[in-house]
Amino acid sequence: MSSSLPTPQEIRDLRMAARLSQVELAQLTGLSRNTVQAAEQGRLTTRTARALGCVLRELQVPSDRLTQVERQLADLTAQVEQLARGAA
Repeated sequence: MSSSLPTPQEIRDLRMAARLSQVELAQLTGLSRNTVQAAEQGRLTTRTARALGCVLRELQVPSDRLTQVERQLADLTAQVEQLARGAA
């Protein structure tokens, strides 16, 4: 992935990885949903595409952390259920 200007597909992939709809991304960035859609279709200025890419890269880290926390929670839930079965 380019460090400065993401491709339309990279913008879409990053948005999807962050688990955001076009509307949610638009709200976070202060852009319209039409602008986000245009970016994903390659019809956008370099400046806006770069800004969207930066925001999405920042959002990707919390999404990765959330996935890790979800896994840890599932593991802990399984351990508690196993302990509960053993105590019964």
